[in-house]
Amino acid sequence: WLGLTVPAVGTPGTGDFLSLQRRVVEIFGEHRSSVVRVKAAFQRVNEEGEPYTVQQVGSGFFISREGHILTNTNVVFGADRIWVERDGIAYVCEAIGHDPLTNISIIRALTLPADYEFLRFTDKPELPAIGSFIMAISCQLGMDPGPSLGLVTGWNTQYVERILPTVYLRSDIPYDGGEGGSPVFDLNGALVGMIV
Repeated sequence: WLGLTVPAVGTPGTGDFLSLQRRVVEIFGEHRSSVVRVKAAFQRVNEEGEPYTVQQVGSGFFISREGHILTNTNVVFGADRIWVERDGIAYVCEAIGHDPLTNISIIRALTLPADYEFLRFTDKPELPAIGSFIMAISCQLGMDPGPSLGLVTGWNTQYVERILPTVYLRSDIPYDGGEGGSPVFDLNGALVGMIV
């Protein structure tokens, strides 16, 4: 025994870790009301000619006062009905445009929540440095919006021999069902991308 004092695992600390934790909580509080669960219904017919409905679920976020929402194309493209849910209330949407190449779609809520926020794009976005902390706010299947923290692990403008239409950030943010279309922020609270 050398007489060194080592804090036990799980002991509350101070400094940088708690600053990071506070920042994640702040960003989540600032932007939570902009995030919605996106649902789309597709009418299909089985081999016996009987109709049935298939449902896709993802996340999305408001980008305008008029109710425009960014989400993933693979959730809403070709849907017969689209709606978003926030705080247990459903809002009917219309499709505005789809880009299958980037997997990004714009939909618009026809009625709006009373207290929603919308996210703004920056005029001159800067790529977060590799190793930077970033966070997403997403709606896991059946859950209210929640934050996920990760690191930027790289960024790409091409994949093998394919030139990509935009810069794709790689990260280790955990990703599960229903989280495609979630906004991603740097720790200044600036929107830097979305999960596709």
